[in-house]
Amino acid sequence: VPEESIPKDVVKKYFSLLNGKREIHNQPGYINVPMINHLCYSNPEVSERIITAFVDYCRENPDIDIVGFSLADGDNCYCECEECTKLRPSDYAVKIIGEIDRRLRKEGIKTKVNFDLYVDRLWPPVKERLSEDQNGLLLHLAPISRTYTKPFPTKTNSKIREFKYNQNIFPESVEENLAYINEWSDIYHGELCCFDYYYMWDCYKDIGMTETARVIHQDIINYRDLSLNGLISCQGQRVFCPTSLGMNVMANTLWNRSSSFEDIRDYVLCAEYGKDFELVKNYLQDLSVYGLPEVIRMEKPLYDKKNLESYNKCLLRLSGFVNVIEEHIEKSENECERISWKNLKFHSDICRMLIQLLVDVISGADYSQGWAKIEDFVNRNEYEFKQYFDAFEFKRTYGRLFPLLVKNDKKVTIY
Repeated sequence: VPEESIPKDVVKKYFSLLNGKREIHNQPGYINVPMINHLCYSNPEVSERIITAFVDYCRENPDIDIVGFSLADGDNCYCECEECTKLRPSDYAVKIIGEIDRRLRKEGIKTKVNFDLYVDRLWPPVKERLSEDQNGLLLHLAPISRTYTKPFPTKTNSKIREFKYNQNIFPESVEENLAYINEWSDIYHGELCCFDYYYMWDCYKDIGMTETARVIHQDIINYRDLSLNGLISCQGQRVFCPTSLGMNVMANTLWNRSSSFEDIRDYVLCAEYGKDFELVKNYLQDLSVYGLPEVIRMEKPLYDKKNLESYNKCLLRLSGFVNVIEEHIEKSENECERISWKNLKFHSDICRMLIQLLVDVISGADYSQGWAKIEDFVNRNEYEFKQYFDAFEFKRTYGRLFPLLVKNDKKVTIY
């Protein structure tokens, strides 16, 4: 929003104090975005206004069963005033949530409050607690910094990291992410679920999309052992290029945790691609392997001869399958199948350029125009594939990620 649209007296009175200033604070990619700006939560007027607004909304919308509550979206940018730094961000969140719940119950409003374990709020409060009779709450784990190379285990012996005010490093391993749930066991006694990001950014890092779908399947199977009662999927809506496999795996496994990944995969790919779906199944599996998603996730270094070998295999697999795709586009009599094969062709073209770009970087070739060519191709084809492919999120993901891959720089977090 325009900075001048936010009254300066509001900023000076309610916004967080950072680096000695109360002002609108920016983060990379977020300029003049109030959503990432925290408030001075130790200020009683701030908490009262939040609580009143939340309760008013629930009162005015009695048809809504669950309303989400969260502090601002920014991380490591909480108020540094003397009072705020006496406690953790989760203390202020729990204090506000507890009062919201009490007021809702007092008025007989049955709306549940959904709140999060998210970035700095993963660390449990040092002072505030929620009583066992506060059953109008729903807590979700939001593991935005997790790896999607591995699924959640059914238990963990990991320990949480030391809390450092506005200097926190967030957990990447699935084991460590789960450790934070354990630390909340004395503070919260109600229902838990997972708020995850499979199809926000990470879906573009596994170019075959098969292993991501497999991780989703195993995660959901393991929810019961982790006392997680379900999933809220924070994601894009256009995540069906080249396949809807992952979304179908998510839906089927949430409905029936005993469902087989292989059965879902075969059913979905057959519905999309027809009788020759086995060709696509093997092709996408190879892309998931040779595309090295763990490297694109920056879990392993880019500059490795083995990576170059794998990427060259990936290029051969991509180029060798083009004729198969084009033949099926021509001969498909079923419109659904034709659209699927056309999606696969578009996807194949992007992948060839993307993997060639990574090969050029590793081998020391000139790659200066590589990303620009990919962006141009996506832009020129966006209209045709807009129902299935989110060009904005793809470009945003790799636009931020690629410079870091080249520098092998993990100092900047790209979820």
